Amino acid sequence: MDTVQRVLPLLLPLLGPEGTAQCFHVCKSWRGELEAGGFCNTTVQLCLALAGGRDAGRLQQNVLQRLDVTTDEDAERALCVIGFLAQWLGRTGSPQEWLQAASQEPDASFLSRGAASTALCLGLALVRWVGKPQGMYPGS
Repeated sequence: MDTVQRVLPLLLPLLGPEGTAQCFHVCKSWRGELEAGGFCNTTVQLCLALAGGRDAGRLQQNVLQRLDVTTDEDAERALCVIGFLAQWLGRTGSPQEWLQAASQEPDASFLSRGAASTALCLGLALVRWVGKPQGMYPGS
């Protein structure tokens, strides 16, 4: 475990979101270290899917099918992802650009928190929006 704690911070900037996501799934001890460092696998998988050219409409359907919406928190997470996908429908970008877009969601959103903590964990710089609207639907 000590070796993982020493090596992982050196590798993350070189691996980027794609390589880190693969490491997350391959090695249980790395998974624990990444999660402890703020890596959000759910947010990264969404950003990688969007960067890979996946259709946002199809991703929305997958979110609804995969999420077991049994609690208010689950419903809020599903709405957050669906709203995010609807807002960015048809756009392209790199995983880092999608992390940036996710970080611009309201701070209460798990996407915003997940993107910010993941970028920090990976050593990626994100532009911070000072005074960004905090409501789920700005202007309402």
